[in-house]
Amino acid sequence: MCDKIPFFTFFESFVPPRELGLLLHDACVVGGSMDRAQRTMELELTASAPLPEAAVTALRQLLMDQYDLRQLRLSFRTPQRADDRSDVLMGREIKGKPVSIDGLNPKMGAVVIEGKVFAAECYETRKPGVWRLTFDMTDYRNSVTVTKYMEGKEAQSMQNAVSPGMWLRVQGNVELSRDGKDIQLRPFHIMKIPHKPREDTAPEKRVELHLHTKMSNMDALTDTASVIRQAISWGHPAIAITDHGVAQSFPDAWHTAKGKIKILYGVEGYFINNLDDRIAVHGPQDQDFSDEIVCFDIETTGLKVDREAITEIGAVVLKNGQVTDRFQTFVNPGRRLTPEIIGLTGITDAMLADAPSPKEALTAFLDFVGGRPLAAHNAEFDISFIRAGCRREGIPFDPTYVDSLILAQNLLPQLHKFKLDIVAEYLDLPAFNHHRASDDAAMVAYMLIPFFEKLERELGIHRLQDINPQMLKLRPQGSKSSRFPKHIIILAKNKMGLKHLYQLISASNLQYFKRVPIIPKTELMAHREGLIIGSACEAGELFQAVKDHKDWAELKRIASFYDYLEIQPICNNMYMLREGTVDLGLMIDPGTEDLTFLPLLEDCYSVILPREHPLAGAEELSLEQLRGECFILLEPEDNAPVEPQLRQAGVRVGYRVKDDYTILAMVESGLGVSVLPHLLLQRTSYRVHAARLMPPVARRMGILLPKDGYISLAARQFVSFLRQEAEAVEK
Repeated sequence: MCDKIPFFTFFESFVPPRELGLLLHDACVVGGSMDRAQRTMELELTASAPLPEAAVTALRQLLMDQYDLRQLRLSFRTPQRADDRSDVLMGREIKGKPVSIDGLNPKMGAVVIEGKVFAAECYETRKPGVWRLTFDMTDYRNSVTVTKYMEGKEAQSMQNAVSPGMWLRVQGNVELSRDGKDIQLRPFHIMKIPHKPREDTAPEKRVELHLHTKMSNMDALTDTASVIRQAISWGHPAIAITDHGVAQSFPDAWHTAKGKIKILYGVEGYFINNLDDRIAVHGPQDQDFSDEIVCFDIETTGLKVDREAITEIGAVVLKNGQVTDRFQTFVNPGRRLTPEIIGLTGITDAMLADAPSPKEALTAFLDFVGGRPLAAHNAEFDISFIRAGCRREGIPFDPTYVDSLILAQNLLPQLHKFKLDIVAEYLDLPAFNHHRASDDAAMVAYMLIPFFEKLERELGIHRLQDINPQMLKLRPQGSKSSRFPKHIIILAKNKMGLKHLYQLISASNLQYFKRVPIIPKTELMAHREGLIIGSACEAGELFQAVKDHKDWAELKRIASFYDYLEIQPICNNMYMLREGTVDLGLMIDPGTEDLTFLPLLEDCYSVILPREHPLAGAEELSLEQLRGECFILLEPEDNAPVEPQLRQAGVRVGYRVKDDYTILAMVESGLGVSVLPHLLLQRTSYRVHAARLMPPVARRMGILLPKDGYISLAARQFVSFLRQEAEAVEK
């Protein structure tokens, strides 16, 4: 992992008893970590000969006493001699540099690879005396099958030599498989290699709240017991199990934990917000059905509220079952219409050329409304455009409105589709020019007349605020939605929550199952006691609302339902850029060729020193000035931009860790020096000195775009804003 630090150089003030000192004469420190707040330390030592257990115990106690430690973990290993061939399974020792399995192709010829064996077998073929050794290896980037035909003693020696779980280095030729559909490796030499298990060196351990096991059909291959044992070995205090719609991993999780880790029992459910299907009236304003209500409709340049603009507003006044007044205006959107919109609405660029501006049109429309309640079909769409336009123009807008779509879904359950023209035809309403705002607005008014009559006749209600409470009666909870469900994370925080979790899982599979086990929001609300609700991944309700360009007020309303919001690593959702689902992403340059990277700023690396270091007053430092110092660095893949300069300078790497803040804590404690990105240091309180690294090395931070580089007008404006902010940061 790193250069060795002699034990007595690392612990200069430590004076052990003579016998213990002789045992430690050639011991070296090769790794470790320290938590000053908890007064704990981990040390990995190497020595020419193994230390007796009594000596290790005595050393641990002496170090804890001298350095006032609460806990000290010591691990010793003995380095293997170079001439030791016990690890060579076939052929000779392999010294070549390995390549990634992901990059293998038949044209490469002889290569060296390293990886973990996950399947292996050695058996005699149908041809007597001929054996076939085959095993599958992975380097966690890709996998490959290694195949060797053998005879006689070679076959006997290899029969049990390779088994799953081993880490091997293999040298051989890359070839096509017999069917020509895949590649395989024909080995010349095979040897075992040591593998240091992955470590979690973070001072504050994380708790995983979204984890699938192999019980999540088609979504995971993780073994429940294995992942829990891994979390225990890393010192994690708890871990959640959230399989899709089932609780089948819970027994294995409970048996594996054995009190060493807290299991958070949960599920990633398939969630339908059926309450929104029953809210027909939004806002506090109340009045009798016979009072005036303004029915309206809009036409737009497209469907995305943050990208598109209004082209027409139409409205009528409904009073006591009669249309009494009308309003219509075109709106100049400041852009050309697409052929699709022209064909759909019949509105042309010529019709909009001399139309009022958005501000003029919205002002005239709201003057016509005069504070009366509004009504629209699929009102969320129309209201969101009006609200967005008013927000841009500085016009207050906070209406009470009725959604005739929700009324239709609840009052006409025999219909399967509820588009405006379909509902109008079912109600035998007059023919109209669909997708023209004034005609659509009038049709909403004519639709409300029989709806209000039915509410009065069958439910005995006469006022707007009496509508919502009656929706549950009109559409029973057991009715199945035609919409595809969203994802949701549900965790049990106590025994009551666990009981409710089981009840929800059972009901979703037995009562509400449709393609997947569905959990309606009404059912979840009835069993929410003892549960913690999370917003889940990109398939969750909140993330989907962001993708659908819902306005800020709607996003806050949706988010208010959840106990916590889940934000996943950007790499999890990179596919959305490739598919064009989202416009852009913000990240460090990933070096990928199938996306376009637009640099925003360069985050330069700084040299990090303890405050007491002789060079702590310098503003600039080169790596050559620190030659001989013990460097504490991130793993090479996490430290990629500066790794070539580190190798060129020949720095002595004392520790490799996986967390920036561990590095800062170790440097503060005087265990070494480091290099870290400058932006990381802006919000830390560690007592360290930072100096500019010379010559400078930087990581590029910027915007990731689709390959063709095309983004919407709104996205371009956002990119411009980000560039201005980046310039301010650099200054």
